[in-house]
Amino acid sequence: MGDDLKYYQVIKGKKRLVKGVELSESIYYWWYEYLKLSDKFQKLCMQDVVLESCSEKEYSQWKKDFGNKLLGDFGNVFEYEGGEGFWQWWNERGQYLFGINPLHGLDQFASVDKVIEHRQLIDSGAVKLVALPTTLTRATLQRRLAKLIDQMSLSGEGEQTAKYHPHSVKVDVGSLRDCYDAYVLKKDGKSNVFIGAYFSFGIDEQNEFVRDGRKKGKTFDRPALEEYRRKRNITVEQEDEANERQEVVFFMDSDKRTAKKNYMNVKASRMIKKVRENIKAVEKGIFPLGH
Repeated sequence: MGDDLKYYQVIKGKKRLVKGVELSESIYYWWYEYLKLSDKFQKLCMQDVVLESCSEKEYSQWKKDFGNKLLGDFGNVFEYEGGEGFWQWWNERGQYLFGINPLHGLDQFASVDKVIEHRQLIDSGAVKLVALPTTLTRATLQRRLAKLIDQMSLSGEGEQTAKYHPHSVKVDVGSLRDCYDAYVLKKDGKSNVFIGAYFSFGIDEQNEFVRDGRKKGKTFDRPALEEYRRKRNITVEQEDEANERQEVVFFMDSDKRTAKKNYMNVKASRMIKKVRENIKAVEKGIFPLGH
């Protein structure tokens, strides 16, 4: 990352601006990660897993309808680990699942090397080449190109699209990431209240909200804390010292605490539900679902 907060790649001693988004902001990365959450796909990839989402009979039908194709396309994604693993998978498989042949893109001029790579397509007539002299005017080139296109025989059958493409482009990738983390926490045995607090409060407040068996918690009641600061005009250091002496503890009454716990429970449930719906979709080659 440069001083301008942009990413650069050094090639032959020169910095080149890297286009695109960070890994955690990529729909394709989360497609890959959500597929790994599927217990069906885990079983298909010979992972040691007990099916929880379906019966063996349902698994066999899914394998026939979708699983074998997914495995053939995506491969065993569990052979790759971490961010570097994703890039290895992307170079080996991902770019071909979500991209199209550069010669079909028509968004830039092809190099000689790129043309040679596709000599078979050129020899077969599937691709035509034309030289565009840069010494001519734009109007002259447009007339000549139009004439050449009129002479060509176009089948219209070779329109190329990606093998897989996002089901919904209007999706909050940050939400996909947070919901993924919530699902992992749930799999690790955390309660919904803990998960809701994880995305809403600091660690001390998380622990306070998930602690049961008491009428009052030590959790800060934010409005009361702000009022205390305003009236006394204390510094951060003075507040920390008061905290250590347990003088600045604003008890939250049981009704308010219960309401917040219910809110966090509902929040976590919705996040986990969203993940499960996306797992079901990705098992059929569809991702991501909208809100």
